[in-house]
Amino acid sequence: MSDAMTTPPVPEESSRPRISGDLPVTTRDIGAAMAELARTLQREHSSEPGTLQAVTTAAVRAVPGAAQAVISLVICRKMVQAHAATDPSAGRLDELQTELDDGPCLRAVWEQQTVHIPDMATESRWPRFAAAAIQAGVVPCSASSCSSRATTSGR
Repeated sequence: MSDAMTTPPVPEESSRPRISGDLPVTTRDIGAAMAELARTLQREHSSEPGTLQAVTTAAVRAVPGAAQAVISLVICRKMVQAHAATDPSAGRLDELQTELDDGPCLRAVWEQQTVHIPDMATESRWPRFAAAAIQAGVVPCSASSCSSRATTSGR
């Protein structure tokens, strides 16, 4: 018996399932892939900051079109803190969402979903966040919820 896994064929673009914001999903959800990477890195590294930085760096490399990434950690099931930003502006935008108590990353964390904003100029759900993101040069944005544990928790 072999432990080798086979990868199913990738469906044509038009037949792929889609998530919030009409973003195509390939064979694996990005959030689940990042969670798996986090668990692997956690086993291999004893440094939490090093593990988190490796995850954000890997996310920027793995996600087509990504220029920056940040990890939001949920503290005591109430507070969200930005960690391991690949760029200072990513950390500032994450912190802004915490100040506003709303935004795509917080929605992804609390509602366990992936949020995709193709164009901040047309975003109506989070107007104050969108304005700040445009000022920082962030036009599209995607946020996924993932956990380095078997379960995740929100509010």
